[in-house]
Amino acid sequence: MKIFNKIVVFLLALSVFPIMFFLKLVGGVVSISEDSIIYTLLSSLTESMADTGLELSYSIKELLEKLSDGGFSIGSMSFDLSKIPSELLVGKGWVIAAAVLLIVALLVAIVIMGCALFTKAYKTICCLGAGGFVCCFAALRCFSQFTAPYIDGTVDIGNILAKTLIGEKSGILGTLGSSILNGAITVDSFSLGNAVTLTMVVFIGIALWELAYFITLPQEKDKKKKVGEHK
Repeated sequence: MKIFNKIVVFLLALSVFPIMFFLKLVGGVVSISEDSIIYTLLSSLTESMADTGLELSYSIKELLEKLSDGGFSIGSMSFDLSKIPSELLVGKGWVIAAAVLLIVALLVAIVIMGCALFTKAYKTICCLGAGGFVCCFAALRCFSQFTAPYIDGTVDIGNILAKTLIGEKSGILGTLGSSILNGAITVDSFSLGNAVTLTMVVFIGIALWELAYFITLPQEKDKKKKVGEHK
């Protein structure tokens, strides 16, 4: 039973890494604002086109594939990460905090694997499982603080795209582009994805499993003592 417990806890902790690498880490849905010129133009063509939201979701694997030579690509568009508009950096501290918490959660998983293989620290594993859960939950909360300005419209994605794609031109093209794109894009949702939520489930599963196993240990010892006394 002890060997089985070690294997279960080790495999659960190990599963955190493929979950975080292959499943969706961050995702969101953007749509066209009903008050924008673009929505009016698309509605005149087909209403379904105007009402269709664009879902963007990326795993760590996909993010690494899209990051190249200091740039990031979305579809046919490529952005230079060294020239990120200052508006997008609002609340970057929350993103850093979320990233640090997720890294700590991965380190916790490594420690759990070591404890499962080489120790009988059942209480420690329970606490580490709970700690990993807390790290993931706190990361979700930090990221939601970062995304709040995008969802409530404080950060205008359309205006940022106008500046990035068209530039700060005062000509007709710049003026027309800004008038069309300003306020045209609505962020319906923007959050950490199922990679984080499933990792939370794994950590709480580890904590509950190890707690249940630890609780049964004294009972097993009592049974052995009673058998010895009868002999």
